Amino acid sequence: MKQLFFTILTLWLRSSTALAEPLSQPDKDYVVLGLAAVRVITECPDYKGIPDAIRKLADQIGVDPAVVSAVGQVVRMGSGRDYDGSLLIPEVTQLMNDTDDWLNRELNEDRTRFCKRWGDALSEKGLIQRKK
Repeated sequence: MKQLFFTILTLWLRSSTALAEPLSQPDKDYVVLGLAAVRVITECPDYKGIPDAIRKLADQIGVDPAVVSAVGQVVRMGSGRDYDGSLLIPEVTQLMNDTDDWLNRELNEDRTRFCKRWGDALSEKGLIQRKK
């Protein structure tokens, strides 16, 4: 985790996005809902993803395309794959890290409650669905 932090910090300091404007509410919602959907799909056996639902959410709520790209690059970086550091946005990376930590804490406190709470909420938004 420390290595990830220092990698991100170095990229941020070298990046022209270091002075980026704050994230809009739709951008923040996209990050939080997207990460929550992925976590529910992977951690809660009663739920599955809906193809293209996250992409459609981005289109519907007006997420900045640069934010969508940054999210993809953070995911690539976090999974050890090649990524384009010029597409990273520090605020996106920070929000993703904070959200992931928060979701982990909630999941570890009570998996059943986590799956019910997030599963129901994300199903209502059309981002995931219950398995039949």
